[in-house]
Amino acid sequence: MIEIKQKISLERVGDLLCSAWEGGSAYWCVVEKITEPKVVRFGTMENSKPYSHEIALNKGGSVQLRDTEEGKIIPKLLTLATIKKGLQVMADNYPKHWADFVRENDDATTGDVFLQCCIFGEIIYG
Repeated sequence: MIEIKQKISLERVGDLLCSAWEGGSAYWCVVEKITEPKVVRFGTMENSKPYSHEIALNKGGSVQLRDTEEGKIIPKLLTLATIKKGLQVMADNYPKHWADFVRENDDATTGDVFLQCCIFGEIIYG
């Protein structure tokens, strides 16, 4: 096995989370609570608040999700740290989805897989 480090822009990760928010993960979760960061360093809209899927890409920002199937709050928050771990989980364990992301061939399914990697460390739904 050869391990390769790769830089991924926050914009690309934001695109992937947008895919999850807008279609991939809507069947298993909804946003329960958003904790906005004190300082917004990343957002695609200049001079305005970041979109909800961008909140966790800022240090101190987090998103809590609710499982729509069971109605329970998912205890693990989406944060910059869990996003970094989720990228690694997807690269290590789901190479097809990782390749789609890297090649910019990602879609709602790729976003859904990524969000599950961030929150659960594996694919639970789908």
